[in-house]
Amino acid sequence: MEDHSKKQYKLVGMDGNPYFSEHKGALGGHKGLKIYGRLDCPSALRHIARGSYVKHRVFFDNEATAVAAGYRPCAVCMKEQYALWKQQQKQEKEKKKERIVMPGISFPNNVHTVCEIETAAQEIRRLSAEQLREPPVRALLRELEGYRVEVEGPYAVITLSGASGQNGFTIVWDYENGTVPHISKTPFAVCSAVMGQTVVTLYLVSFWGHPADLWYSLAPLNAVNTNHEPDRFKLELTAEDIREPLKDCRISVSGNTLLFHAGKHTQRIRLPQEV
Repeated sequence: MEDHSKKQYKLVGMDGNPYFSEHKGALGGHKGLKIYGRLDCPSALRHIARGSYVKHRVFFDNEATAVAAGYRPCAVCMKEQYALWKQQQKQEKEKKKERIVMPGISFPNNVHTVCEIETAAQEIRRLSAEQLREPPVRALLRELEGYRVEVEGPYAVITLSGASGQNGFTIVWDYENGTVPHISKTPFAVCSAVMGQTVVTLYLVSFWGHPADLWYSLAPLNAVNTNHEPDRFKLELTAEDIREPLKDCRISVSGNTLLFHAGKHTQRIRLPQEV
């Protein structure tokens, strides 16, 4: 017969599920915040005294079990472990951001890979010319002069332009899903970016006898139209300080504000909330 006289303690296992043990837990934790720490943690004891912590209280046999269950160390009573965890989190975050963009274009007679991306997981993703079935785009790939790629989250934003700049396209490649949700006709474009469900493009337009002007356009992310040019809006920025347009021009996003950078100068454009 089983001996039920021994006291049973309710602990959390590596799978995050509770189980009963004859041994008292060595560490305590908060189920909602996913934090573990010492049983004498001053922060935990203060909350327990107020009665706000008790219903979320859990216990672990050891630190390895708490970590496996998805809990992180307490910043108050386990400072060294917390600092190490914080550093690991930072490294993981940087690793996820890490993307290596590799132009893979071969011209003019053997167009196969337009762009390659090596993800942080060391997986190679390729955008093939065959995926870009639109004839104008494939024709431009054989006479390409300007080429720029910006990687933003799951998207690679590719700006292509011909030798004169009068022919060009902006392509958004969803490299995680292997799709091309956006292609738009963008002559004179120097760079593009994705803001939510909108593709933002920056142009360097030069008129005979006049200095170049900077313009921008907004277009839906999910749109493929190689015949339509988005409406352009003039910026106050000038192109006088731009030596290399593909390097000196860029777009960044801050909340609902677009930042257009030209050399050392920046112009902010605040957009309506619905854009």
